[in-house]
Amino acid sequence: MKKRITREEVSKQLVSDSFFEKGHVGLKLRQSFLTLVAWVAVIVPFVWIAFPVFYPQTAAQIRFRTYIEEATVFKLLALFLAVSFLFLLILFVFLTLRNNRHFHRTLQKEVLHDERKLEQRKEILEAFFDARFGPEEMRHSVCYYEVKPEQNLSETEIAQLYKDKGGSL
Repeated sequence: MKKRITREEVSKQLVSDSFFEKGHVGLKLRQSFLTLVAWVAVIVPFVWIAFPVFYPQTAAQIRFRTYIEEATVFKLLALFLAVSFLFLLILFVFLTLRNNRHFHRTLQKEVLHDERKLEQRKEILEAFFDARFGPEEMRHSVCYYEVKPEQNLSETEIAQLYKDKGGSL
């Protein structure tokens, strides 16, 4: 029988976040503002280096000084990131296609169990459970069922049952 859990017990087990609850406007504003500031801090250095590289005349007009090392580093990083992106894109597309092909060719067509043996084992188990614990309707309809010590199953009882009745594992 399933144990019923209250909302309070579930909330203790799960992680909760006040940001996604109703209310807490101050928390939402503060966290959103800090997130935007963090993204600006990430993006500004790239813009700072890229501006004189892409717009050298405008940078010279506003007397924005750039050094040759900055332009070289920016071009090298841009080349490295572009090659890395292309490599990862090709790799991920290849792996996705390979996985889909393997799934369609092997996993969907390969029968992983014998249906006839499975049905035979189910029938053997149902007969065994009916004899030991009572009819299935009664077992599923009661709210509380106590198993007597002599009704407990041993570690090898099911395997031995299959062996005796002809339902091999």
